[in-house]
Amino acid sequence: MNKILVPHLYTEFNPFGQPVGQLLENWQGATKPLPQLLNGQHSQLIPVSFEQHADALWALVNQEPDASCWTYLPYGPFASQALFNNWLQIILAEDLLLYGIFTSGQIQGWCALMRADCKAGSIEIGHVYYSLGLRRTLAATEALFLLMQQVFALDYRRCEWKCNDLNLPSKQAALRLGFKYEGLFRQATVVKGHNRNTAWFSMLDSEWPQYEHALRRWLNPDNFDAAGQQKLSLQQCRNDL
Repeated sequence: MNKILVPHLYTEFNPFGQPVGQLLENWQGATKPLPQLLNGQHSQLIPVSFEQHADALWALVNQEPDASCWTYLPYGPFASQALFNNWLQIILAEDLLLYGIFTSGQIQGWCALMRADCKAGSIEIGHVYYSLGLRRTLAATEALFLLMQQVFALDYRRCEWKCNDLNLPSKQAALRLGFKYEGLFRQATVVKGHNRNTAWFSMLDSEWPQYEHALRRWLNPDNFDAAGQQKLSLQQCRNDL
């Protein structure tokens, strides 16, 4: 077989001359994430409890100036607290880990680790909702950094990011953090009566050390002036490695 025609990820051949994936001799699988506090300099991720957080989350979403933040999410807006509470109870009953994002002791959004496949070593970051006060802040970036740290500390080989292909801010966020675009799943699902094409992104464990270093450098207080303006963008921090 002409090796030029073999995708570069296929680095080994079996006795029949067929390309096979790299042998993972010591692979034992990843560990399912358990609820725990994740602390950063600017944010804290706390597992969501219906009893402790439902009222605060309802108050938070009611501060939105309009319903545009719900356009690309499969839920929302919520016409009443009863509807919101019902949605929250359903989400918390699913096989995922939903975190509340806190800054200065106040909940400002949520995000989740979901679709954990420990055998394959794959997990997804999803259900990302940032309130108006959280968007485009240090805490917003750090919250995702804390999630990614947890993912790779638990030996996952792959962290996924998926979004509506029309959701440009989400796609830009994925690329900014270092996720690689993998492709488009056409007519993947129907959301709120509309077709959704889903864009797929991923980051691998082999890529994480470089991006972790860049994120740490960007988040460092020395990277911001007295007015809170960044000196180097995250992309510049990554390019300088």
